[in-house]
Amino acid sequence: IRTLEGLDVPLSFIDFPGYKFETKGRFDLVCCSDQKLVCELVKNLIQQYKIRRFCFVGDYRHCLSFHERYMGMIRALQRKDLPHGVQEDILEDDTTFDYGDVARLKERIQAFKRVPECFVCCNDFVARKVTEACKELGYFVPEDAFVFGFDGTGWAVNGSPKLTTFNVDKECLGEEAIRSLSIRIRHPGSPTKTIFLDCDVINRESTKR
Repeated sequence: IRTLEGLDVPLSFIDFPGYKFETKGRFDLVCCSDQKLVCELVKNLIQQYKIRRFCFVGDYRHCLSFHERYMGMIRALQRKDLPHGVQEDILEDDTTFDYGDVARLKERIQAFKRVPECFVCCNDFVARKVTEACKELGYFVPEDAFVFGFDGTGWAVNGSPKLTTFNVDKECLGEEAIRSLSIRIRHPGSPTKTIFLDCDVINRESTKR
C-alpha cells in the first residue's frame, strides 16, 4: 500500500487493513456499514430476548471491517447501558491464534465464568467454528447461546444450525470501487471519500427461539 501511494496513481480500496496502516491517505475507500448493521442486530437481540452477555470472536485488528463489526457490538451495549470488558471477548491475534481450531476455541469458551448468551463473530467461518466448539462442550445453538456471523457465505448454510449473517453484495462493492476510481482519474484533486454500503441481515436458526 505504501508503494502504491508512492506511485502517485489513482487508488480505490475495498475494505482496508486495520491498524497496520492509517485509513487516511490519497485514496478512496469502499466498505459495508458494518458497525451500524451489527449495532442494530445486537440491539434487537437485547430487546427481543433480554440477552445481556455478549462475546465478540475474532481479531479486530485484522482489517477495518472486523474492527467495525466489533465496534458495532460495543456501541449497542453502550447504548443499552450494559457493562462489557475485553475479558468477555475472544480477541486473540490471528497470527498466533487459529480461529479455525475448534479445540482452541473450546479452551477459550471453557475459561469464561459463564457461557456468553450470544457470540458475535467476525465472519461466517468463525461463527461456524464457534457453533462446533459449543456443541462439543455440550452447549447448543440457539437453545443455550446465539451465534451470528457476517458476509453471507456458504459457511452460514452448510451445517446445522443455519447461521444468521449479513448478505454482503460483493458485486456492488466492486462496482462502487470502480466508480470511485473513475471519478478519481477524472478529478485527481477532489477530496478523498469513504463510502459505506448497507446490506441485509439474513435471520436464520442461530438467533431464534
